[in-house]
Amino acid sequence: MIFGGKKLWYAQFNLKENGYSSHQEWLKDWQKCRSSQFTLVGSKDEKNGNQNCQLLANGTLKIRVPSCYESIFGKYYLIENVKFSYGQSDVEYALNNAQALTFRFVKKDEKWYIFCSFDLPETPTISDNKNGMLGIDLNPNIIGWSYVDHDGNLKAKGQIKINVRDKNTNQTKAIIGDAVKKLVKLAYQYECPISVENLDFERKKATMKEEGVKYSRMLSNFAYSCFLDMLNSCAFKHGIEVIKVNPAFSSLIGLTKFMRLYGLSSDTAAGLVLARRALRKKEGIPTSYARLVQVDSSRHVWSFWNALSKKLKSVKRHSFFNSVSNREVEVKLLDELHSDRFNGKSQDTFITRRDSLSRVVNNSVRLTQKW
Repeated sequence: MIFGGKKLWYAQFNLKENGYSSHQEWLKDWQKCRSSQFTLVGSKDEKNGNQNCQLLANGTLKIRVPSCYESIFGKYYLIENVKFSYGQSDVEYALNNAQALTFRFVKKDEKWYIFCSFDLPETPTISDNKNGMLGIDLNPNIIGWSYVDHDGNLKAKGQIKINVRDKNTNQTKAIIGDAVKKLVKLAYQYECPISVENLDFERKKATMKEEGVKYSRMLSNFAYSCFLDMLNSCAFKHGIEVIKVNPAFSSLIGLTKFMRLYGLSSDTAAGLVLARRALRKKEGIPTSYARLVQVDSSRHVWSFWNALSKKLKSVKRHSFFNSVSNREVEVKLLDELHSDRFNGKSQDTFITRRDSLSRVVNNSVRLTQKW
């Protein structure tokens, strides 16, 4: 660990390459950087949780001055009206319950910032999967959510639009923070846990780059890790449990199984799948698509979804919502499948089987619409 920064430390060995004319010029920057922050560690055995830095009830921060500077500043240096923009109530709770408060001072652009660390108060958990589950599907420009009951039946759905394109870090955090508050409020009303994807964020970004230029432009400002941190923090304060689930095939299952059935968007359909998965509900392949993959009871159901994913790789998302186009997709894939299976047999036999399968698919479409 190098206080002052490893990059700046190694700059002294290549002064000209790093813009320094002399070692003294570098040393000035080094000392400035070294003096830009300090930490005063707290202890719950001390008054107000810290021996050298104490936050008083009236908002005054009293800092113990080192002996060598007492002649200049006195024994204590006082800072009036100290109030934290976030977590002020938690700070007051820590002060009233004899907790250790650690203060960190950081200088940025000639201004000093104060950070306070302490143990958060325990919040009783109010969420229970008996009350259902709230599933969340996160995307660069929208968050889809679906609420299901304990049996996995859809009860409510919605979308939260987020525009983080060309936004700076603070603006992005503010937008994500507002969205997180809405989601936690929903879970608080339903008294249910929140289900989210257990994602490798780099892999998620790489996947979205394949969606096109529009998504790629949003990725630089979209902080997935920031969203998860904010969600965990806000949910913890309100007693809501956050459950991470494997996101494998969630979008595909939502598209083929629930999107047309409930009239959902692709993001809310994926949120429905995540909510059901957190409740440990199994997702079998719909009958109309089961004919497209080879059935083997000894294999895990995800192997079927993997095979189906390869079959439907070139199919556009909107095709799954429209009944007519969906039927055309199914029949086309059935044609391709049976042209391979019945290769070498009479053409009449293949046409008969294809027509019967088409009628089955058509019937399933009519029944879905009637429902």
